[in-house]
Amino acid sequence: MNNTTFSTQADLLLSTCLNLLKRKGKDYAQSSDDRLINFKQVGQTLGISPAMVLMVYVNKHLDSIVQAIQANPTCPQTYTEHLDERIQDVINYMVLLSALIKDMHSDAQQKAPGV
Repeated sequence: MNNTTFSTQADLLLSTCLNLLKRKGKDYAQSSDDRLINFKQVGQTLGISPAMVLMVYVNKHLDSIVQAIQANPTCPQTYTEHLDERIQDVINYMVLLSALIKDMHSDAQQKAPGV
């Protein structure tokens, strides 16, 4: 793939990811202004951190991608969801993880004595 094609593909992928992130965000934070509420609530229910909840979710997609590559190294594919969609989900989970970590650091600073 040449540089021009790669840049075009990257722009399209990231644009698609952002649109997907915004669209799905409406489903997961309907009753809250907190975009990360889903991870926090599930974490509280299961007794694990919100970041660990997110990693469980992303690992499901990574596992599917790895299995597709192992099953057909020269032309990976999945059968229930396009491989591109799983890749987009992984990218978006990394965006969400970055936001979640920033949110956790912000909460910790607010709770620190003398702040």
